[in-house]
Amino acid sequence: VTDSDSPASTDQQALSITVEPAGGDPTYWQASDDTESTTTLTTYQTKLTLQFTPTDADDYVIFAFAEHKCDGWGSHYTRMKIDGVVEGDQTRRTRAGDWFPFAVTKVMNLSAAQHTIEMEYMSDGSDTAYIRRARIVALRKASLEWAATAAESQQTITATMSDFATLDFTPSTAGDYLLVWNAEVHSIYGVNDTVRAVLDGATTDEALINNKGNDSDAAPFVSFSVASLDATQHTMKIQAQAPSGSGHWIRRCRLVAIRLTGGRFAEYAYAAEDSESETPSKNYVEKLSKSWTNGPTGNWLILSSARTVSGGAYYTTYVRWQYNDTTTVNEESLAGMDTTETNLANSIGVIDVTGSSRQVDVDYCTSSSNKKAKIKYVHLAILPLD
Repeated sequence: VTDSDSPASTDQQALSITVEPAGGDPTYWQASDDTESTTTLTTYQTKLTLQFTPTDADDYVIFAFAEHKCDGWGSHYTRMKIDGVVEGDQTRRTRAGDWFPFAVTKVMNLSAAQHTIEMEYMSDGSDTAYIRRARIVALRKASLEWAATAAESQQTITATMSDFATLDFTPSTAGDYLLVWNAEVHSIYGVNDTVRAVLDGATTDEALINNKGNDSDAAPFVSFSVASLDATQHTMKIQAQAPSGSGHWIRRCRLVAIRLTGGRFAEYAYAAEDSESETPSKNYVEKLSKSWTNGPTGNWLILSSARTVSGGAYYTTYVRWQYNDTTTVNEESLAGMDTTETNLANSIGVIDVTGSSRQVDVDYCTSSSNKKAKIKYVHLAILPLD
């Protein structure tokens, strides 16, 4: 060291800086089983298990997903448990051949101990239940900036459009945020409930949800969006309304805002198309495509939501997510009871990005050329995990 005196004063000392090693916990854990499994049992069967032991307590956002169906007109049951507690429970009644999504988002603090996340399924005893493309992803908060809230208990949906969960948050600085809305919704046979994802008073996603089965049926309203937000207070809401009748309810309303700018997801890719498109094609046509070149190789997380409408009662609309036009991430076949009911399509998956060719497409088609398939509110976020 030399100072500014004249003549200069100098000193020399040994300098040692100790850099603590990074924490032993990875930034995420994940498990998947894309194979098709079946059961006729009326007791829950385990499809997928993710077990891990953090060395430090931290908050986690947990995504669970699967495609499920039964081979007749019965109900099929799928649920997610975290350390033995049910955190997502979605019973659906479908026609044979319809593949519906099971989708859950949950934020919770996990201690420095072993944790077990399980996905289970069963039949109602009258039909064979099927499940495939089961995925669980747990993202560690670590240095991420996020805000979250939840209204877990079951609440009645009435004829008045009402708020069922509200999250107010203020970004530390302006930046891009991944926004997640999660709810389980029960309507009554033949009645379409309106459910909305709202940001700062504007609707970012909307669905008309109709349940076809028993009193425990619950449809997953899970919506993903990316928004550029300034450093002022912002408000996310889940809203719902039932046009008529009693017995409508909503539960597990969860809201999450995760900062992308400046964090480990800064090199994310995103695309959205809210406008409605339709096609008479029985072959897949492209609704939305996202190509990107930045970011590392390795695992990337796909989070996508879309809403379809059938061209006729009980006709099927197909939705597919593909990576580089070769790898099918998810594929769902969804039939509506009428031409206004919204079918809830979602995709949650991990893709292995190995080269410079990077593209994800969202495609759709119809089961009958004289019954056009419709699609809208298509949102696609792709986040680097490694």
